[in-house]
Amino acid sequence: MSEPELLPCPFCGSKARLQETIAHAIDVFCTNRECIKRTVVEAEAVRRWNTRTLSEIAIIRAFVERVEKRLPDYDTGRTADAMLKAYRRAVYDELAAMEKEAE
Repeated sequence: MSEPELLPCPFCGSKARLQETIAHAIDVFCTNRECIKRTVVEAEAVRRWNTRTLSEIAIIRAFVERVEKRLPDYDTGRTADAMLKAYRRAVYDELAAMEKEAE
């Protein structure tokens, strides 16, 4: 599958690029590290990361603990790639379980 054609960055005119995030979402970003838009987005991400509430932190910790309990059920292998795949499967399985619990 070919990458879709993206318009240049509206802020600096540099090339735009698709990138898969750690959560397997697709994001579009400017390839120019000095671009004001990229800087603003990064600054906002840092601000949001650093201003989480205690309840958000507790939810994240609880989720990580639930995922880590699932990990022994998966073959983590000996390579970093195998471990990452196992961790991803555990995360998705736990998210599915949480969705069912919420129904």
